[in-house]
Amino acid sequence: MIGAITAGLFSTGTVAFSPTSIAGCQLWLDASDTSSISVSGSAVTQWNDKSGNTRNFAQSTAGNRPSSGTRTQNSLNLIDFDGTDDRLVSSSATSTWTFLSDGTEYTVFFALVKDNDNYRDVMGNQGNTSSNTGVVFSEANTLRINHIISRGVGGTGVIDNISSNNTVSGFHYWSNQAKPNDGTAANRSVMKYKGGADIKNNSLTASVNTGTPTFDLTIGDSKANTTNLPFDGAIGEIIIYNSYLSAGNLSTVNSYLATKWGV
Repeated sequence: MIGAITAGLFSTGTVAFSPTSIAGCQLWLDASDTSSISVSGSAVTQWNDKSGNTRNFAQSTAGNRPSSGTRTQNSLNLIDFDGTDDRLVSSSATSTWTFLSDGTEYTVFFALVKDNDNYRDVMGNQGNTSSNTGVVFSEANTLRINHIISRGVGGTGVIDNISSNNTVSGFHYWSNQAKPNDGTAANRSVMKYKGGADIKNNSLTASVNTGTPTFDLTIGDSKANTTNLPFDGAIGEIIIYNSYLSAGNLSTVNSYLATKWGV
């Protein structure tokens, strides 16, 4: 039985879980903890990282700020993106996020809801074109989730893993585990929607680019400096680890998200 959810912590009986309980947490953004969000009115000026790495995301342009305090899920606060020009940009150096596209193994989690069925970028730093270097995590059209790594050479890519049609429904969470250098294409990206079956549809085999990504890591789009494919929906949580989590740890984080967000 769930004991409490306080400032992002999940407790079952006397045992509390935080994403930082697992080694290698590189980013933890938690909209339910409103103390981690700076606002001007309801407009988000900064979303602070709770991983201990101080990798905060901010927006200096008033018209490009998402909203906080306007939507909830399971009585918990969400950050709402308008699908037009809202985005939050990493305050860390662009090179900080090279590990998401340079061949490093990692695990990423999202908890969110999408408000339409257009192809939209949840987070990225390569602009969603193969001529740029970086990664994109998208909620694609026909209700799909998508993980892309491009190497900056037009027409070639490292990963393009996309789920089948009608995967996504309502508020949901999904995990993405990456092994970009795996010799078996399908093993390069493994996604799980709500902790379900493995989604392994990548067929690309190009080598990674170990250089710095093209753009700053951005939430709500995949370009920091201009509108590309802006996300239309609300985000509750983003968690990133710089390792391929064990099955047990993957299940633990998925259970945490399911219980916390009531899905």
